[in-house]
Amino acid sequence: MTQDYKDKILDYITNNVNITGQDNQELIEKIENVSRTKFAEHLPTNPSMFFINGIIRPMTNNNYILYGGYVPEGGTQEANSRGIILILDTNFNVLKAIYSFNTGTPLRPIQKLIQIEDNTFVGVDSTIFAYPENRKKIYSNTKRFIMLNNISVKDSTNDYRAILRTSYNLPYSNFYCMEIVKNPNTAHYLLAGATYLPQSGGGHYDGVRVIDLKINVGMDNEWSKTDDNGTYWIYGGFYGEFDDNDNAHWKMIITHNINPITVYSWNGTQTATIISDDGNIKPYVDSLSMKNQAQFVDENTVYFVVNNQRWYVQVQPRYIGLYKYNYSNNQLKQIFLKNIGNYDYNDSREGIFITSLNGELYVNYCDNWNKDNQTANYNFQRLDNDLWKPNLISQNQKYTMERTLPFTANMYNLVTNITLHTKMEISRWHFEAVKEIYNKFNYNSTPYNSYNSVVPHTGTLYGANGILFARDLYNVSLLNSSTTSTVQVPNTLLNEDTITQENLISETNTTIVSNSKNINKNIFETLYINFVNTIGVIDEDTSIQYPLAANYINQNINVGTKENCEQTFVGKVQVVYESSTVTQNLIWTYDTNHYETSFTIDATVEIPYLLFMSDDLSTIYLEKQLDIEIGDYYVINQKLRIE
Repeated sequence: MTQDYKDKILDYITNNVNITGQDNQELIEKIENVSRTKFAEHLPTNPSMFFINGIIRPMTNNNYILYGGYVPEGGTQEANSRGIILILDTNFNVLKAIYSFNTGTPLRPIQKLIQIEDNTFVGVDSTIFAYPENRKKIYSNTKRFIMLNNISVKDSTNDYRAILRTSYNLPYSNFYCMEIVKNPNTAHYLLAGATYLPQSGGGHYDGVRVIDLKINVGMDNEWSKTDDNGTYWIYGGFYGEFDDNDNAHWKMIITHNINPITVYSWNGTQTATIISDDGNIKPYVDSLSMKNQAQFVDENTVYFVVNNQRWYVQVQPRYIGLYKYNYSNNQLKQIFLKNIGNYDYNDSREGIFITSLNGELYVNYCDNWNKDNQTANYNFQRLDNDLWKPNLISQNQKYTMERTLPFTANMYNLVTNITLHTKMEISRWHFEAVKEIYNKFNYNSTPYNSYNSVVPHTGTLYGANGILFARDLYNVSLLNSSTTSTVQVPNTLLNEDTITQENLISETNTTIVSNSKNINKNIFETLYINFVNTIGVIDEDTSIQYPLAANYINQNINVGTKENCEQTFVGKVQVVYESSTVTQNLIWTYDTNHYETSFTIDATVEIPYLLFMSDDLSTIYLEKQLDIEIGDYYVINQKLRIE
């Protein structure tokens, strides 16, 4: 047991628990700046174009998957566009760079990739590479819906390979896929994204499109599309779902780029105004030029970033802000808004990038830009009660802004937030990972005192490079004076990691036990780590043990209530006279590493012994034999400590 834990038990059994409350300080476990040297030999050499479109945390292990496309050095988009998949381990080392399918056919640029419920992957690729915001060359080329194997694990050849199981050409070539949503119970997909609409004179309109795809076995697939009305709509974000009858329902955040600038919600049949141009702000929500500018945390709640820095010189002053919209009551809430001055087109000085995880919003905020040094400060926060409280996590990092890709994922209680420079250039390299232990149903901050401060709750595991794993307990069992707390590590995780430290954490973030012991988990076997805490109550003078008292403490402290604390603590002493029993209350005072109490007794008759008892008089903690002279007064001193 840690000393802090011992102190809390001591406070508990003397009724001196000093209750303190929670605060909102977010605890960051580790901030890691990932070196480009980990990637250099796995990336194409001097590509003329390169882009990482997304990051995936597979359901089958603790790896990461990056995917995108590029044009090789000296190549052209039309003739030499290629795709790339990077598989990383939990420490962001590259396990494999995949450039071709297992047949040797080069990958095509991948616009969007997701893992589905059977652990395989599906996505959309294109014959020609393009950046999302510049789709001029690809509006009429072939796009495919591709179905791959589980690329996150090694196959029968003991290697990571991409196997194209099947593919279908999209009947609508003018499309850049930004999101894929699947019905987990059927082969029904929604593909959401942007279109490019060329105009006479060389200009173009942006547009949005949702493609509905049903894959049928033994018959033709069913395709349908829903387009905007052709008057310049910018893609912001998408939410899709399916009812019990496999009917698709969706909504999209779009910006109408014809004066007045207006942000709408669109469901395919109608638009609803969310925020309009007030003559000053001009609210662009643009997830094509800037990644992750709108996030649905559930079907009724969307957060979005207003950012007009990328737009025309007449769009001034420049603003950036964060808003929340509730569909159930049509309420709009401004969380943050900043006027960042007047300056020319295409000069983004600040950036907000948002991700959602388990119904909560995470914010990466890039500010305090130094134009001369091309550097900026990076801030991070989990949005708490919709209050803007960014935490500065790094200073003078490379300026990436439009090329920033945020990503947030969790492995049980271990949350990782990544900020990645999508072009992965040497001059603009920025790959930052923020790791924290978090469980939204409990607590994520500095420890505090409560009646459940000593109740086991969570296990955290560390390796040589920091936090590896965190999870609520698999099992807590009480047997007499012992508590056994078990952490389960699934068979797919930590198979190539060495665990060097195992911590048992209470409900209020107190470290109960900290063990430094190396553990190498057998591959593909589930690991159970047991923490066994045994409480003993002993009279140091006589070495007599009181197992019933130890059992009583163990049972009650693992409930963690005020009532149990008040019943359990050593609050009474019974003076057993020859003919009667007198009960006195005890008052404990702290002295260095122990509590002590004193009281007086009047030896009018023989007093064979004293009983120190729980406050509810149900349990004897200590029995003291007395050797006294009748007729005298005695001051009795008693110490209580935990070793």
